[in-house]
Amino acid sequence: MNSIFDLIDALDPSEKTKLLKLSAVKNSTQSKKYQLLKEYIHFPNQEDKVYCRRLYSTESKSAFVQLKKRVKEDIYEMIPCLGSSLKINGEVQDRITCTSLLLQSQHLLSRGLEKAGSKTLEKSLKTAVEADLPDLILCVFDTARRFGVEGVIHSKDLPQLELIVKSHLQILVNRHLEQSTPISCQNVELGLVLRHLTTEQKQWEYLSMIRKALSNKDLDKAEDLQKESAELFEKNKTSEEINQELTLIQQQILIHTGKFKEVIQHYKSMDSSRFLSSENRLEHIQYQWLALYYLGRLEEAQALLKKSLSKFNPELNSKWKYWEACLHFRMNSFKSALKLIHDCQPQLKYSPNFYLGSKMLELMILFDQNDLDWLDYKIENLRKLISRWTGKINPRIEGGFKLFSKIQRKNVEDSAIQIIGNEEMTNLVQARGSYFWDPTDFELVRFDAWIEKRLV
Repeated sequence: MNSIFDLIDALDPSEKTKLLKLSAVKNSTQSKKYQLLKEYIHFPNQEDKVYCRRLYSTESKSAFVQLKKRVKEDIYEMIPCLGSSLKINGEVQDRITCTSLLLQSQHLLSRGLEKAGSKTLEKSLKTAVEADLPDLILCVFDTARRFGVEGVIHSKDLPQLELIVKSHLQILVNRHLEQSTPISCQNVELGLVLRHLTTEQKQWEYLSMIRKALSNKDLDKAEDLQKESAELFEKNKTSEEINQELTLIQQQILIHTGKFKEVIQHYKSMDSSRFLSSENRLEHIQYQWLALYYLGRLEEAQALLKKSLSKFNPELNSKWKYWEACLHFRMNSFKSALKLIHDCQPQLKYSPNFYLGSKMLELMILFDQNDLDWLDYKIENLRKLISRWTGKINPRIEGGFKLFSKIQRKNVEDSAIQIIGNEEMTNLVQARGSYFWDPTDFELVRFDAWIEKRLV
């Protein structure tokens, strides 16, 4: 192991001066650490008892051993801040530059300075790309993902990046095998790290498969994968990032299986101050709101919407207004619900399912408040919109609208029994395949449940 004198001897005179100045700022010129470092620089390579006598007026002092250790740690910490006057080969210099920028970006992002942090991270990425350093490109992506920085590296680039990193790693392994002689025993610490990484890889694979199953509306598969992987997560210590991703997936499955009380209990058991990103926290709060809403705890849901969601992410204001409209509708506050619907619809046009879902909710409101004149006009208006987007929207909207049109004229053409036995009604109730009902999506008031109540 290098001694303190080895570290100091590796510096040129100007760097030693910088080192002392940094120590004076970090520790003050009155501190023992600064005074000992100064002694080492100005009077190097003497015995410990000489330095001890100068600082403590005695040749032996137990505190000196710890002081010496802290000075060495200070030197390690300050050396990267000195720069270097040495001529370093290009790849090493590029690595130092890239790593330094990466570290700067992490410090900036951790302090909430997203603009400055993102800009520095992009500089690090540019250096890594130009110098062909795929392992550091991966580090840049990991940093961007951890801090929720968009636009630095896109998910679509990951498959290609994975191939590049694997190829790079294979080259390094081959070079090492060519240049080294066999060793009799494996590095114990490395073995532990590799086993841990293998476990983490399996955990991430399961999380990815569960997310994919949920995305494909295959709830049964998602639940099976969760049960299958439970022992893996329970027996092995997980990183905070994996733990939080697992928690979000568990909440999502609970919501989809209608276990709303468990969603709330699960959230209460967590330490929200440890969320790695604002996106994580926002997703958790939304699950809380949905659980309260479906449990009929509408006043609590209203309070959460006002106090947390609307203030936490005002950029999604149109979504929050739509949610609030659903709340007011369930409270039979039809005028308030209608006003909120009209307020949010201009922004919802950019999301066809939510926009048409809001139009369906508008029809329900008009029907329940018996506003028949407006209702006929709005039905015809929505009929044209759905016709324009046929095949591009959620089948539940088309099916729900067809049934709504039928109950509008059921006394003339259809009986309640005929409507309930209708193929569209069966599809909506069973909620399978393309008719899958997502409790986190646009249909917060289920079309089939609302229609069935109006036929009683």
